Amino acid sequence: MTIEEMKRIKTLLFRAANEKEGSLIEPYLADKIIWHDSSDVVFEWPKKDFINGNVLGIGSFPRTKDIVLQMAEYDKVYTLFTIDGNHTVGNCMGYPPTGKHIRYNAQYTARFENGLIVEMWATMDGHLVLKQLGVIE
Repeated sequence: MTIEEMKRIKTLLFRAANEKEGSLIEPYLADKIIWHDSSDVVFEWPKKDFINGNVLGIGSFPRTKDIVLQMAEYDKVYTLFTIDGNHTVGNCMGYPPTGKHIRYNAQYTARFENGLIVEMWATMDGHLVLKQLGVIE
């Protein structure tokens, strides 16, 4: 798989979130994705749960996922993106829609194997997100 193909698939992940259409990315996901988050938690997400919890989860903010920077090397694609919008649909970090406006940057790095995303690393400022949602001070 070429670097350009990996970048195209990773971009498709954000299109799937923006359009709230998990089927766009489903063919490019392994049956289980190893997930690393910013608090050093590592776990395996079954494909369906990954789509519902991650792809559609960042879809809690309508039309808000804008890619700022994308780089690829070997079997990984790094994407820096911005979430900017009102929390009007779906849960965010376990909280129902608050109607609040938020803006933050985050990064996802995806590792590919045989044309599929098999592992991801995510970094974001969860405290900032919760503060902007108005659920903490």
